Amino acid sequence: MALLRDDSYDRARLLDAAARARRRGRFHEAITHYERVLAAEPTNPELLRRIAPLFAQVEEPDRAWQAYRGAADEFARAGYADKAIGVYREAAAQMPRTAVAWLSIADLERARGRIVDAKLALLTGRAQYKQRADVCVAADLLRRALVLDPSDFDARLDLARCETRAGETERALESLAAALALRPDCVRRIRWQELRAQPSLSRAWVWLRVVARATPAPNAPHVRLARANSAPARRGVVMALRPASVKRAPSPAFGENWRAAAAS
Repeated sequence: MALLRDDSYDRARLLDAAARARRRGRFHEAITHYERVLAAEPTNPELLRRIAPLFAQVEEPDRAWQAYRGAADEFARAGYADKAIGVYREAAAQMPRTAVAWLSIADLERARGRIVDAKLALLTGRAQYKQRADVCVAADLLRRALVLDPSDFDARLDLARCETRAGETERALESLAAALALRPDCVRRIRWQELRAQPSLSRAWVWLRVVARATPAPNAPHVRLARANSAPARRGVVMALRPASVKRAPSPAFGENWRAAAAS
């Protein structure tokens, strides 16, 4: 029987068998074929890119991430930065709650001078972490995004919320102070977040004063003026006045018109 066994390495045959197994949903079998090829070509980025999603399908996220990272590193080393970014984007799509994938995308985008894309990757990654247990990871992604764009008011307010939920009161208040410097017109939202971060009677009083100033009184002059302007204007009846120099002729006596007509 040993004479009938063919253990020779046939790269094309193994790749075809892996592709067929993948199409049929036999992920473990496909992984086995790809691993035989990778044993001979451990740094082949295309093979690593093919096997990575299979590891994700069989719920082996650590091995999937190692394969994705290996493929991206090889592409970056060869000078194909865009391909490396594409690999990390595939990893983030397959495993959206892998923060290091979003960080890797942001690092490569920033290295290429695409700051907006780097920031967008970090904020997209932050959106994947919405549970209370995820606040530390979400806060870290937001801080990195604010390093790229310190003027982002919404990101700074979101960071304050995460820090409040994490129990980092002082950091939350610092973030809110920076947000107030960016948008003084949003003082009502900021004071409310300060009250949530550090509940106290003094902060509640400050927030109530802000609300009272922002809410117009029903009898305020500008409100009355607005109501007066909103009412439809009444059209007055124009009376034609007769000039004083024009005198009205006296009316003829009763029957004069009839007599004049009969005489004619």
